[in-house]
Amino acid sequence: MIRRMWAAAAVLVLAATAPATAAPADSRSTWPQTGSDAGRSFYNAGEDLLNASSIGRLKRRWSVPDATSDCPGRVGPVVAGGLTLTQDTAGLVARDSATGRQVWRDTGIFFDRLAYHLVVSGTTVVVTSSDSLCGIEGGDADGYVCAFDLATGRLLWRRSPNTDAAQLIVTRGMVIVSGNDYGTEPNVEAYRLTDGTPVWSDGDNTDGRRTLFSPIPVGNDVLITRGGVSRRVDAVTGNTTGSWSSTWTPLASYGDWVFVGDSASWSLKAVRVSTGRVAWSTARVSSRVATDGRRLYLASDTSLEAYDVTSGKRAWKAVLGAEVGQPFRAGGLIYVSLTGKPLAVRNAATGARVTTVPQLSSLSAVAGGRLAGADAKGLVVLGL
Repeated sequence: MIRRMWAAAAVLVLAATAPATAAPADSRSTWPQTGSDAGRSFYNAGEDLLNASSIGRLKRRWSVPDATSDCPGRVGPVVAGGLTLTQDTAGLVARDSATGRQVWRDTGIFFDRLAYHLVVSGTTVVVTSSDSLCGIEGGDADGYVCAFDLATGRLLWRRSPNTDAAQLIVTRGMVIVSGNDYGTEPNVEAYRLTDGTPVWSDGDNTDGRRTLFSPIPVGNDVLITRGGVSRRVDAVTGNTTGSWSSTWTPLASYGDWVFVGDSASWSLKAVRVSTGRVAWSTARVSSRVATDGRRLYLASDTSLEAYDVTSGKRAWKAVLGAEVGQPFRAGGLIYVSLTGKPLAVRNAATGARVTTVPQLSSLSAVAGGRLAGADAKGLVVLGL
């Protein structure tokens, strides 16, 4: 695989008033990765500032237009340590969550590269990217996995896996990556979060294509697939702990629950992680789900539905009149984007309408009394 060598260290731009340390951890002010947590529950249990009584006071606090590049997309925002972070072809940027002021920026490693993932774990920011599809060099995918200090943006470590690093799981102090490579047979590689030390690798680039079956862990394990056969692998040791049905695609997990889409029966199943047993199943299937451990929220076509996690009994259904996007759960509320309409806000317990948020067409994070999302131009942050 082609590897690029950088002649100079990453370029780091620090704002003159950048803090020396990250703000203390506060669950209400944290949305550290896509889906809020490794299980992609899309639930912020600590958020108590935004609720049905306060949401009407939201105001536009700051915004940033999206960068223009041949490499598509912006990753993030994610929120942690008083910072809102994004990655795109302009680099990796941390901004003050309250004001939008730039605190630090890396332009040496990620400039003009395809952004994949952005995860904050504790005081460490983990980012993956590739030059694949960007028209820089061509050839095989050239992936990076990098870790930065959250407060200062200092590069802690960098690794070049044998793939484009398009898949990432950060769990149990491990950074686990896989993806595509067009010159070898890809494997799954695991690094220690603190220093990037390689801990284990599943595959040796010649013994069959191996990738993460899902970006969602199942209990202490990650799922690895090879030749259509999937198995559970301990995230820390890399040892196989059991089998996993290749027709079961994890959609979200929270506590002892993992919710899967079963392609064999075209159903959604609620599975106990501790036993592996199916508690209940429904023919209502969608990849757009969220859970708070009490209810499972499912967006399908133009409706949003809630199911009791233990029994599977439907608690409520709301027909919203447009295609419903990914649900977000925080502060007693459910937020969903609607095609061609403003962001909708419903009561999580009853499904009753609360309000709409016309300033946003989509949502990425709910944390610290703020909504971070997008309009037609780019990133928008609303706050109380």
